Amino acid sequence: MKNNKKFQNKRHREIFFVLLLIFCISVGFSYLSAQLDIIGNATMKKPTWDVHFDKIVESTAITDYGSVVADLGVATISEDSATQLSFEANLNYPGDYYEFTFEVTNGGNIDAMLQEQIENINLTPDQEKYLTYEITYEDGSLIEENDGIRAGESLSLKIRVTYEKDIDVSDLLDSDTEFNATYTLNYVQATDDVVYKDI
Repeated sequence: MKNNKKFQNKRHREIFFVLLLIFCISVGFSYLSAQLDIIGNATMKKPTWDVHFDKIVESTAITDYGSVVADLGVATISEDSATQLSFEANLNYPGDYYEFTFEVTNGGNIDAMLQEQIENINLTPDQEKYLTYEITYEDGSLIEENDGIRAGESLSLKIRVTYEKDIDVSDLLDSDTEFNATYTLNYVQATDDVVYKDI
C-alpha cells in the first residue's frame, strides 16, 4: 500500500513537473515571439502632359543695311492652342532677316523627349539662292531626336529667316515672292534614350 502511495505521489510529482515545464516553455515562447505589422498607404499623383510654346522674343538687332528686324515680321502663339506658333516676315532688302526666340515648355509632371522633327520648307532652287531658313536652339546647336525636357523646365529655340546679301545680279528677283514653311516637333514621354540638353 505504501509503495502504491509512493508511486502515486511520484506520478503526481512527475505530472506536476511536466505541466510546469510546459508552462515555462509557453512563457518562454511568449517572450521570444514578436508581431510585425506593415501598414502601407500610397497616393499616386495625377499625371499631366503639357508640352507647349511660350515666351516669344523678337530680335531687335540691326542688319548691315539698317533695318530693325523686329519691324519686319510678327510671330504669335495661337490663342486656341499653345501648341501652334506662326510668323510672317517681310524682307525688303538683301541682308534683312527676321529672327525670334521662343520656348518649348514642359508644364506637366512627366519628362518629355523629342521623338521626331518634320521640316516642310518649300523653297524652290531659285529661292534657295537668296533665302535661308534656320531653326536651332538659342545657342545655335542642332535640334536632335531624343532631346529631352524635364518636367517643369523649358528649352529656348531660335528661328531665323534671312534675305541673303551676297547674290549674283542674275539671281535678283523680278517680282515679290513668298514661301511657306511648316516645322513640326513631336514630343513623347521620355524613355531611357533621352538626352537632356544643358542650354
